[in-house]
Amino acid sequence: MNPPNPGNSASTIAEAQYQNTTKNLERRIAIYKYSTNPQSWLSFVASHISPVLGTSPKILDVGAGTGELWKNVSFTSSADLTLADFSSAMCSKLQDLEVPNAHVNVVQCDAAKIPFEDGSFDILVATNLLHHVESPPACIAEFARVLKPGASVFISATSRDSSVNGLYGLSRKIGRTQSAGTFSKHTTESAVEEMERYFRGVRKESYAASLEVPGLEPVLDYLETLPGGVLTEEERKLATDIVGKEIAENGSFTVHNSSDLVIGINS
Repeated sequence: MNPPNPGNSASTIAEAQYQNTTKNLERRIAIYKYSTNPQSWLSFVASHISPVLGTSPKILDVGAGTGELWKNVSFTSSADLTLADFSSAMCSKLQDLEVPNAHVNVVQCDAAKIPFEDGSFDILVATNLLHHVESPPACIAEFARVLKPGASVFISATSRDSSVNGLYGLSRKIGRTQSAGTFSKHTTESAVEEMERYFRGVRKESYAASLEVPGLEPVLDYLETLPGGVLTEEERKLATDIVGKEIAENGSFTVHNSSDLVIGINS
């Protein structure tokens, strides 16, 4: 099977957001302290990874960001953990990450051009990644290449309905057309379809966690981390009107948020 052409797989939007700073990611994560789910997303992901760790696993995390996921995983035996990201700022921060019982290796690379030989890893994780790339299918094909037969893959995705109704939906309501296509190339539906070309036993595990945000500023701060950057005066006014009205009426701004973890086994 010929893999799709990756083109320029790291999108210009993602480069602008993450290449030289970790602040946008940190600001984006901050809003999730208002989640109604007592289990964090990262803990949820970790709970699905832990059962397949086995003994001395070789793990690749593509789009590792600041590596927060691995603070939620407990290794009972020595692990080889490779953290990959295209952002030099992220990689710099990852160099300081310490994970008990894991040898941590940091690699700066493109998700569609992973610099490892075929069949190198037992587990591959890609959370908060594929909606940033130009060709998710090319990345998924590359994931299959670097995994051993029988290895496990974990990819995060958001359903079409959730991306429309969530914070990206609010961004579009205030006229930010840059957000319109951000999730269009990678949804739960497309991820399952593409993964079934390379992996067996593909399934999704859903994580529901609405956000109840009591104030305006966390929402405005989040919007400024999305494509488009700093809000214009008009955008800020529109967002203030929409969010402020709901807070005045209900005591908080509610975001119905749902994410999926798509899991498969390499053929």
